[in-house]
Amino acid sequence: MNIQDNTNGLQSIDFKKIWKEAVLNLGHSTIIVTGKTGVGKSTLINAVFSKDVAETGVGKPITNEIKEYSLEDFPISIIDTIGLELKRFEEIKNQLIDEITRRRNDPDPTKHVNVCWYCITYGLPRIEPAEIAFINELSKFVKVIVVLTQYYAVNDDNFYSNVENDLYRNDIKVIKLVAQTKYGIPAYGLDKLVEITESLLPEAQKKAFAAAQKIRIDLKIKKAHLVVAGAVASATAAGAVPIPFSDAIVLVPIQVGMLAGISATMGLDFSDGFLKTLIASTLGTSTATLAGKAIVSGLFKLIPGFGSVVGGLISGATAASLTTALGEAYIKVLEKMLTNNSEMSPEKVAEAMREEWTKK
Repeated sequence: MNIQDNTNGLQSIDFKKIWKEAVLNLGHSTIIVTGKTGVGKSTLINAVFSKDVAETGVGKPITNEIKEYSLEDFPISIIDTIGLELKRFEEIKNQLIDEITRRRNDPDPTKHVNVCWYCITYGLPRIEPAEIAFINELSKFVKVIVVLTQYYAVNDDNFYSNVENDLYRNDIKVIKLVAQTKYGIPAYGLDKLVEITESLLPEAQKKAFAAAQKIRIDLKIKKAHLVVAGAVASATAAGAVPIPFSDAIVLVPIQVGMLAGISATMGLDFSDGFLKTLIASTLGTSTATLAGKAIVSGLFKLIPGFGSVVGGLISGATAASLTTALGEAYIKVLEKMLTNNSEMSPEKVAEAMREEWTKK
């Protein structure tokens, strides 16, 4: 019996719906990235996020001076100002504050703007008083991180200190960084920027930011473990009344949803087709039945002491163990592949999963 013939197997799972829910569960985060022309905003955005939002995203005009850039099914939007010149600081400041206030009044917290990256190029003789006033005023409405870009003089803290001294609000963070290696100076400071940004975001936006950024894999993993915990709770509840082994298909939507949630949380650009490929490639071949019994039979092999169980009932504890083993193995595989910058195609991920299971 093949996949197509098996009406009791994966064919009954709505992969498209599960993947869509996984993406929606990330929420959405909106960040203001602003500063004068030539301060390296696009370079910074490209260095932090897994997609070039500012260059390839759709720019939605908010005003003539402000645009919001976003990509479909990507949990980050970037608000940028156009033509940020000294003579227009007051005008643009008021427009930004109006937009922040409008979003703050939206009942959906994922629409809110909570962080602004204000970019200033290192090496200026001094920062204009109007720009300092702009930053200080803006910080009354949104958390501001002043990003000192192109800071190639690593051992020179004078510029950094001068900026800190000019900012009279203590809650404004200042970070010096180099977004990409240049002049023999390796990129640095991006991890600190990501860490501070994540700490300033409310819970409704943390998961979205963690998924979208590519600097701190540990933040992705932390959120992925929460996905596993949620799936384990659901699996435990399903097994509270022991599930007949032959009817174990009831666990599969929970576990497929978990794999989708982990994929989205780790920032992988996959689809509903990927999930089907992953399950089929990992737990069987194209000729496997892929019914509940066949799938769970594969999962049982992950649990020490179970071996090749062929019958009986699945209790809540067993369901939790199966789900935990699957989720943690998947996180481990993705962590290794992301760390090594490996190709992240569905086939490659499925192959890595099979290798991980073989080791176990």
